Amino acid sequence: MIFATNKIYGGNMFASTFLSPLRAGYAALLSFFLLVPMQAMAQTIPDQILDILDEKCSRCHEGAKPKAELNLTEEFVPANLINQPSHQIPEIALIVPGNPERSYLIQKILGTEGIKGKKMPRKGELVTAAELEALKSWIRSMEPQSSPAAVQKAEPQPAFPTLTTGNLPTAEMLPAKTFLYRVAHRFRGSILDAGFDQLYGFDFGSNVMTELTVPLPGGANLSLKRQSIFATFEVAARYRLLQQNPENGAPLSLALYAGFDWASTGNLRDPADTGRTMGRFEGERFAWFAQLPASMRSEKISLLVVPGILVNGNVLIEGEDMLTTLGIAGRLSVNRYLALFGEVVPILSGADTANPVGGVLFDTDGRRIFYDTFVLGLELVKGGHVFHVFVTNSGGNTTGQYMSGANFDVFSGDLRFGFNIYRLIDLP
Repeated sequence: MIFATNKIYGGNMFASTFLSPLRAGYAALLSFFLLVPMQAMAQTIPDQILDILDEKCSRCHEGAKPKAELNLTEEFVPANLINQPSHQIPEIALIVPGNPERSYLIQKILGTEGIKGKKMPRKGELVTAAELEALKSWIRSMEPQSSPAAVQKAEPQPAFPTLTTGNLPTAEMLPAKTFLYRVAHRFRGSILDAGFDQLYGFDFGSNVMTELTVPLPGGANLSLKRQSIFATFEVAARYRLLQQNPENGAPLSLALYAGFDWASTGNLRDPADTGRTMGRFEGERFAWFAQLPASMRSEKISLLVVPGILVNGNVLIEGEDMLTTLGIAGRLSVNRYLALFGEVVPILSGADTANPVGGVLFDTDGRRIFYDTFVLGLELVKGGHVFHVFVTNSGGNTTGQYMSGANFDVFSGDLRFGFNIYRLIDLP
């Protein structure tokens, strides 16, 4: 058993004692990535302007074939607007820096005499006076000498905004010349059992994982993660095999994610000889996995299917069965910032020898109780960050841990809180 304590507490003694002197440094590192402003992530367009374009324009001007060949989703602004000739009257730029009256975008919104076609937007609510003034002020604030930007071709849109859902890997890759930092927490306490007196599980601390993902030559990504339970390190590579793109007929995105988890704690007993402590690099400490995330995206809904295998996933026994899983996840976009997401990771085979975080549970007749990993949460994309806040029945963060199942029963309402914070940063 990993844990001999009550399931509300979870965790293990090593994680609790070993991490204590590191908490101050960890807090400082987390504060740096969350609070220190970085020029690379600075937003060049005010949120108010992006909101106006998103709400009033992007329903027609998005995707691979936008109206008037003009994509006005966030990643294509300002490159498609500033000093760019309008599709209807090429002699007039969509935005003339410093001069809103000469900008065709403003003329179309106002319905100025001489425009071609109808006043915009043609669908939904009209631009309000306050929104119009905000657009004009933004254009006035630009330097008149702003250089033209090349019109960008509409690129395939990602099905998910980052490299994982709650746990499962997506088929997305890092943008060029960037790296990703992630902090992941799974609180040990049960929401149901802890109640208000123990702040619904927050009082019992959390299993913490940090992650750094960097690009490799040839288009692959390399991830290094460290989790508190058994001082587990995860090293994995990711490579996209196919990207969904309506223009070339690719119906989905497909990637390969493979690597190992290394339980590095020094006091781990040999399952073949419990009187002996295993050497730090013995083979029984390593769990090997491979997953094949496949995703599809529509305007509001994204789906993800992740078949996977896990070999030597239980460090406490010898000769355990290979685990096979079929992770399934979905994401529903609410608006440009918010989305709902969920995932479940059913174990297809090998559950009898799996060891979920929190330990194996048994019923009153001594029969093993086992639960598949489940996550349901809210996603916020804002200011160079992706935030996941969710409930889950699993206390694990690494691939081997969440693939091995959970120790809480979702159908009894037994869940714990968790969160992920991702930050994408440009390489120097």
